[in-house]
Amino acid sequence: MNLAKDTFDEQVGRAIYEEFNIVVILKEQMRVVDQQWRDFLNHLRHGMVEERHIKMLHTLVLGDPTCLPTDFSKSPWNEVSLVTPRHAVREQWNNEALRKHCKTTGRRLYVCTASNAVQKRPLTLIERYALAVRLGKKKSRKNLPDKIEIAVGAKVLVTRNIQTDLDITNGARGEIVEGIVELKFLPLYILVKMARTRAENL
Repeated sequence: MNLAKDTFDEQVGRAIYEEFNIVVILKEQMRVVDQQWRDFLNHLRHGMVEERHIKMLHTLVLGDPTCLPTDFSKSPWNEVSLVTPRHAVREQWNNEALRKHCKTTGRRLYVCTASNAVQKRPLTLIERYALAVRLGKKKSRKNLPDKIEIAVGAKVLVTRNIQTDLDITNGARGEIVEGIVELKFLPLYILVKMARTRAENL
């Protein structure tokens, strides 16, 4: 720390940092309920992975001789989740899974298209073109999609920390249940039953 050379922002940052006088060390996590997987994560966190953990991971690799028999038409494999860093792969997987769900259950597929407006006024042709050009240049995955497809009974995943004290956090899973109310062919709201939550029953 050198007050003579530090910028104003650096001095302010240092002052804010020195205000912290309580350090909380998390020793236990409550989100993973599988004991074997939790044991692996604890060893991994300390850099002490053992041979038994490696063998356990091999049993999860499709095509490995030690992998358990997999039949994607039966439980639990017919309800597996895909973990991938590829945005395009995730979208294709979700689309196919949703259509398969509707086909096997007979549920209706709701297609909700985006409707941009300025103070409740629909965009003009020029405004729609300008918006399309702007979004095309950004190429951001945070932009809202042009359409969202949903169905009752479909599995959903929370991607943001909404209510941490209720376990409605990034990675939490749930299922769309009965309760979609239509308003001019679009859902007025979507009711999701979380697989795990601390919220009290209504």
